[in-house]
Amino acid sequence: MDVYVVGTPTEAADWMAKFSRGEFGLVCDIERFELAEEAYLLTCPKKHRYHINYRKGRTLVEVSGDVRSDVERFASYAFTLLPDS
Repeated sequence: MDVYVVGTPTEAADWMAKFSRGEFGLVCDIERFELAEEAYLLTCPKKHRYHINYRKGRTLVEVSGDVRSDVERFASYAFTLLPDS
C-alpha cells in the first residue's frame, strides 16, 4: 500500500483525473470503484494484478495485490483509518 498526502484536495483530484481519462488503460482495464470521494479499480495482466487507487481529501492511496477480494478488503479497511482532511 502506498499513501501520499499532497498540497490540496484539488491537486489530488487532478492526479485522479488520469484514471477517468484512461491514461493508465493502455495495459490495464479501469473501472470506477465505490469508495471514498473517487476510486478506480485497475485489472492488469501482470504481477500485483489488481490495484485500487482512491482519494480522500488531499490523501491519495494505492492498494495492490494478486487477489481481488483481498485488495478490496484492505482498501476499505485502510479508508476507515484515514483522517478526514
